[in-house]
Amino acid sequence: MVDIRISLRKIVSNIESIDGLQAVGFISPNRDLNQVTLVANLASLYAKQGNKVIIIDLDPERDDFANAFDVKGQKGIFDYLDSDDEDYHDYVRNVDVNGCLSVLTSGPKNNLTLSGLLSENKFSKLFGDLIDAYEYIFVNIQPGSYPKENISVLKMIDGILLNLDLGNAKKKSIHRLIKQLKANDIPIVGYVNIKRG
Repeated sequence: MVDIRISLRKIVSNIESIDGLQAVGFISPNRDLNQVTLVANLASLYAKQGNKVIIIDLDPERDDFANAFDVKGQKGIFDYLDSDDEDYHDYVRNVDVNGCLSVLTSGPKNNLTLSGLLSENKFSKLFGDLIDAYEYIFVNIQPGSYPKENISVLKMIDGILLNLDLGNAKKKSIHRLIKQLKANDIPIVGYVNIKRG
């Protein structure tokens, strides 16, 4: 099995080879891959290099980043979008000692209509504010979802990194995902073949 450090270096090389790539989305055709581990490790690597990074978790079914960064029970992005609050800062958690890595978890609210909240102007404004405040934005898109469900978000990011298990994935699922991304002019900046251990 390939060492994760080698894989992360390859991803970093891909990201840095594309001028203007600031907001990267991570998506997988199925839930059983550990996309959270990949996003958390990549964000931590960039933060250790002194880059200001934020992870936005758009998976309303699970609050995995809250568990990964030990900020369980804290309000997250869906709480913010469903509130009357204009200031997002109370929802963002700094999760490293250097102040470079922050996370905007999905939060405990999980009964909200994802596509409705993400297509609202409030999300667009938030995303614009985060683009101004951070050097990199890593967006965790709900695994198993497809571009049509997240099109407003996908149109805001600079590129998608596909997370696949090529040995076990259903080829139809992969082709469907890629076809929908291309049909909506969403740039694919690379893929990671995540093998189950």
